[in-house]
Amino acid sequence: LANIAWSFSIMTVTHMPLIHAIASSALSRINDLRTQSLADLAWACSQRSEVDFGAASLLGDRLKEAVDLLSSALPASLEPQAWLGYERTVRQLQVLNLRPAATRQFLDTMGVGRAPGEFSSRAVRCIRSLAGEGARPVIPGVGRGVVDTTRVFAYAEYSIAPIGGPGPAMDGCLSRESGLHGSTMAQLASLGESIAPWLRAFSLPNSSHVDRARR
Repeated sequence: LANIAWSFSIMTVTHMPLIHAIASSALSRINDLRTQSLADLAWACSQRSEVDFGAASLLGDRLKEAVDLLSSALPASLEPQAWLGYERTVRQLQVLNLRPAATRQFLDTMGVGRAPGEFSSRAVRCIRSLAGEGARPVIPGVGRGVVDTTRVFAYAEYSIAPIGGPGPAMDGCLSRESGLHGSTMAQLASLGESIAPWLRAFSLPNSSHVDRARR
């Protein structure tokens, strides 16, 4: 149910009888829904103003409970026991992507604020210049222009001031493209190119069903 609702919202496909049926069915078994399904359904319902507000609100409230549980398990120290407790909670929730609203709630818990609009604008300009032709990298012909996830960019700004001694202050920005730039390892090897070191493939600790190999 969650996958169908999420897919319809991503592709901007409107079939309200089906969406209402999915929401109704989800509410009838809400106690059995995994956290990832709650996140996907809550997000999908939030994208549709026609969906009953009560259904979207109930799904969102139940998702908030899961985020509160995850937040309460955040380790307060570097002690192994604290991290093991957090790992157990992550495994228990079985969630890969909380979606925007719940992710923002989680970041707020950790004290990670929103980036100023000026920073976001600078980051977008820089990333667009790296993407080539000054355009946002997309997969053509899919939905509303879905971001091409074979290319991952990072942008950071820094300002460092010396403490307790002489020395110049430093500020600037860094930008990098991660991953294999859309090429497979075999293709890169055939061209004699080295593999970009910025991303490392790994198995997620809370799911064996997601392939994180760089392709």
